[in-house]
Amino acid sequence: MPYVYRHLPIGGGGYVTGFIFHPTDPDVMYCRTDIGGVYRFDYESQQWFSLIDHVGEDDLRETCPISVALDPARPSRLFIASGLRAPDSHGCLTVSEDCGATFLKRELPFFVHGNLHGRGTGERLLFDAGALWMASQLDGLWRSGDMGQTWQRVETFPETACTFVSRIGKWLLVGTEGL
Repeated sequence: MPYVYRHLPIGGGGYVTGFIFHPTDPDVMYCRTDIGGVYRFDYESQQWFSLIDHVGEDDLRETCPISVALDPARPSRLFIASGLRAPDSHGCLTVSEDCGATFLKRELPFFVHGNLHGRGTGERLLFDAGALWMASQLDGLWRSGDMGQTWQRVETFPETACTFVSRIGKWLLVGTEGL
């Protein structure tokens, strides 16, 4: 059967900086925007649903997501790294076990901003073999072995301006802005 190509309406703010497809469940798809949050696509209704309706004016960091990571073994698990560009601003990690219906928020010990240069270079957050990896924009490569509750900087990786993190076979790939 041939493909049918059409426009994809997304009723949100900002511009779409990435689509995230679950590697084993074809019914799980998200998109992130630079200033409008993260959306989940509902195949039954053929509509996008905002995952930031709970956000209030007291903390707007979730409106600027930089990366979304999925658990390959659990399609309902979702991780979102977000943050605003402010002096001494650290990002937040939101973790959902129910496809974004509810979230736990955790503080990140590094700078994150979803509307900064490089926002469309790929995913900076990766969930791989029980660990979260974050390629931060200004603070290097970070790892968490406890679902984002604590983080350690990967000191053996000297670059600070990272653009993406990915796993290909046994290799962990990290993009950087340096030469």
